[in-house]
Amino acid sequence: MRKMIRAAALAALTLIAGAAVQTAATGAAHADYRDCPDRYLCLWGDGNYEGRYTFYPEGNLFVRNIGDRMNDLTTSIWNRTGRTVCFYNDINYQGQLFCMGAGGSSANVGSGANDRISSFQPF
Repeated sequence: MRKMIRAAALAALTLIAGAAVQTAATGAAHADYRDCPDRYLCLWGDGNYEGRYTFYPEGNLFVRNIGDRMNDLTTSIWNRTGRTVCFYNDINYQGQLFCMGAGGSSANVGSGANDRISSFQPF
């Protein structure tokens, strides 16, 4: 009986872990803006802090290439770090779009920067 319970528990854990990996890989999960941790830079793909998202800790703000997950897909930003962060149109910090001060946020970065961010760094 113990072996059957242990096997069932192991199977359930395997299913849960597999679902968590799938959600992280596909970006199917939704993060509420309140999920943005203190001392992080948080980016969302849609306005009003919705859609696909990615969070960067304050110690990892030199991002030369934001990657396929968010490249040219960012619309909302919350900078919960203690640093000003500058955002760029191209990889390798080329084509500055705007800078956002510590604690700043934007539910919609506007037409000049919407879906154009490819890299960022602290100022």
